Amino acid sequence: ITVSGLRFINTRYWAMCFEFCSYGHVSDINVEVYGNVPNQDGINLRVGCSNFLVENIHARTGDDTIALTNFGCPFGESDMDQDIHDIIIRNVRSYQSDHCNMIRILNRGGTKIYNVLIDGVVDLTPEYGQDRPLTGVMIGAICDYPARLNLPGETRNITIKNVTTRA
Repeated sequence: ITVSGLRFINTRYWAMCFEFCSYGHVSDINVEVYGNVPNQDGINLRVGCSNFLVENIHARTGDDTIALTNFGCPFGESDMDQDIHDIIIRNVRSYQSDHCNMIRILNRGGTKIYNVLIDGVVDLTPEYGQDRPLTGVMIGAICDYPARLNLPGETRNITIKNVTTRA
């Protein structure tokens, strides 16, 4: 899967969402949304995504700029690999128009996220007069999602470097 050179303006929910996709290259994407409706993520890699390179992203989002979220198979049991793994995210420029996360990693209910490299994330949100991001990179949560919290080892081998934020 190769997706490159797209511009998204005022998307309702996710600008891009992948489920059960492998060997993807998503690059040179521009997302411009302004926080006027809920859940305006930029790029989501969800259940079953593996071997992705996401790079050269410039985004103003009303929710997570890039999210790796895994709550299991949305249509019940599956014999496909449901884990998110072997992901590289690099060269992301993020402007938050709401109080959310630049990069979000969340899995629940026995699903796994592992072998993730995040390198080169820059917060472009103005210092004054604008909500700042909630986090530069957020891993996990204890909020009220329907599936059980993760056990040790279900989220592992996450490398984060070169992140600049005022979150």
